[in-house]
Amino acid sequence: MPDIRMQDLGWVIDNTLIIGDIHLGYEAVLRQTGIHVPQNQFEKTIKRLEQMLLKVCPKKIILNGDIKHHIGGILFKESEEVKKLLRFLARKHELIIIKGNHDMILGPILEDLNMRMLDTYVFGSIGVTHGHIIRQMPNEVDTVIIGHEHPAVTIREGAMEETFKCFLDGKWKGLRLLVHPSCNVLTQGTDVLRERLLSPYLKEIDNFNVTITHDGELKSFGTIRDLRRYSG
Repeated sequence: MPDIRMQDLGWVIDNTLIIGDIHLGYEAVLRQTGIHVPQNQFEKTIKRLEQMLLKVCPKKIILNGDIKHHIGGILFKESEEVKKLLRFLARKHELIIIKGNHDMILGPILEDLNMRMLDTYVFGSIGVTHGHIIRQMPNEVDTVIIGHEHPAVTIREGAMEETFKCFLDGKWKGLRLLVHPSCNVLTQGTDVLRERLLSPYLKEIDNFNVTITHDGELKSFGTIRDLRRYSG
């Protein structure tokens, strides 16, 4: 049985780190809608990843989709940041890139870097896919890991409330299904207790276990059903 654990914003399986949903360029899209935020997403992303890599020391990194944010095109700055990010991750690690729904036009960039994208990556009994489309897995797979949803939960105490990124651990069609939070530094994600979920893997999630991640600390909060009951 593989050793599966959570660390910061990724799943760690033996010497492999699985992360995703960085969404480089999100600040530029916000700016186009009139929302201005500091233009430092890339620097914060690299710092966050450096801290995670120091803790995990992986040999292999699986980047599970949505490297960039803008679906309809790619800006020059966004393209350069994607290249820098991929070079940074591949410098000391084997890098596996999974295609997300925001990564449709990354082909030329990956060709320049002599890299390629996969729809699914399988190692041992683990299958990794982004999560926006259900992918067929080989018979030996008993655990599927997805991103895409950016899971988060809002915890309320009296008049105070705060939203935290979280991991989900449950079942899907007889397989164990693990969901990692987003590595995007600008948003916490989708409140899985109240918002409509996007991934076709996450139609029934009441029995999924929730683990909140915040500043490198992890805290279990029981199941989605427990949290719904607690929050009213």
